[in-house]
Amino acid sequence: MLAYTVVVSPGYYVQTEDYAFIGMFVVLTALTLSFIVVCIWKKGEMAS
Repeated sequence: MLAYTVVVSPGYYVQTEDYAFIGMFVVLTALTLSFIVVCIWKKGEMAS
């Protein structure tokens, strides 16, 4: 749900050209993606 939100929500701020919030969502997207990758990686280690 977090991944969906950080992908969809910035659209409003792009339309209003609010660059501070766009930057915030870029950072949140990067953190979310890195969290997903770490979770998948750790799950693979536990299965081994």
